[in-house]
Amino acid sequence: MPEESILTEEYKVALDETINLAFSDDDLDPLLNLISSKGGPKVFNYQYSLSGVTPLMVFARKGRVGDICILLSFGVDYHLRANNGRTALDWAE
Repeated sequence: MPEESILTEEYKVALDETINLAFSDDDLDPLLNLISSKGGPKVFNYQYSLSGVTPLMVFARKGRVGDICILLSFGVDYHLRANNGRTALDWAE
């Protein structure tokens, strides 16, 4: 997916579902697969529609250091804040 591409509604729904699944059920594989297959800033920095949580925040909360490093190497924006004002660093604590 080119960087300048706009995420389709279908893709946003898929991202929302996988972020929710990763957060609530600790099932991180679908999120990893989705962001790996369609990588790019709009995907890596996608914010869950209800909470503003990003994939980086999910991996930070779950303590997935390797996945965090991969996202950071891709240039993910670690300054983003969820709707509650928390950053990925806050989620990691």
